[in-house]
Amino acid sequence: MHQSEQNKVGNMPKMGHGKILFLTLLYLYFLHSPIPAYANDQKIVKWVEKLRNGTKQERISAAAVLGSSSFYRQKPQIIKALVTALKDPEREVRIRAVYSLFRAKGKSATQALLLTMKNDKSADIRLAAAQVLGRAGDKRAVDTLELALDNKSYIARSTAADILGTLKSAQSVKHLLKKLQDPHHEVRISVVRSLGHLRSKKAVKPLTSLLSDNLFTLRREAAIALGRIKDNRAVNPLIILLKDENKYVRWAAIYALCQLRTETAFNALLVFSPTPETYCIASSKFGK
Repeated sequence: MHQSEQNKVGNMPKMGHGKILFLTLLYLYFLHSPIPAYANDQKIVKWVEKLRNGTKQERISAAAVLGSSSFYRQKPQIIKALVTALKDPEREVRIRAVYSLFRAKGKSATQALLLTMKNDKSADIRLAAAQVLGRAGDKRAVDTLELALDNKSYIARSTAADILGTLKSAQSVKHLLKKLQDPHHEVRISVVRSLGHLRSKKAVKPLTSLLSDNLFTLRREAAIALGRIKDNRAVNPLIILLKDENKYVRWAAIYALCQLRTETAFNALLVFSPTPETYCIASSKFGK
């Protein structure tokens, strides 16, 4: 530091610990204190009016803004406006309203999303409603998500597969198994992950066949899924995978064998370490 800069620093007024603590507490108070209801009243009225009577772009913006966190304190009024927007003639407005209702939560919001999922004229809107309901853990979205596995969009198919894995519905297994042959690898990866989360023994044989897939990410995800299912039929194929050329696949195989915990699996791991428990501890979080 130059002498002139040192002089500037030295001449700055020093702030005591008490003052620093006071300013810190004051900052935290304003950061976390609730916004007074009246501060947002006029804004809410303005955006609700735009949502009802604005141009197409204004209605799209309003549907998005009304789902923002700064308006959560006024749920009933906003939810009512967003529920009305679900009947808007423009698809873009309806889809924004779907996502905003998901963020707002509440019984009336959920009920409106369920009706949209069943009755909206647009398949995209029905799917969007099912996706947000599924992410919230609502199993009533399962049927719509299973239908979405045949959607033209691979992103829609992949997303539906991912969410089905979190809903833990046994009926989804047969639908997911059919999509292991999907032409897009992202969909197949999502399906494999979900089958692992569902832990169905019916998936063991199809997942084992993927351990020799050309795509290393599929081999890796199939190994992790088999580790979650914990079926001893997978032991020998997983042992073969310990020699895979890809290190991430090998780690997935180690993780899976550690989950299976059979004598054969531990003997195979002895090749890597005289104490297989070391590898099992190291890989314990690998497949989570």
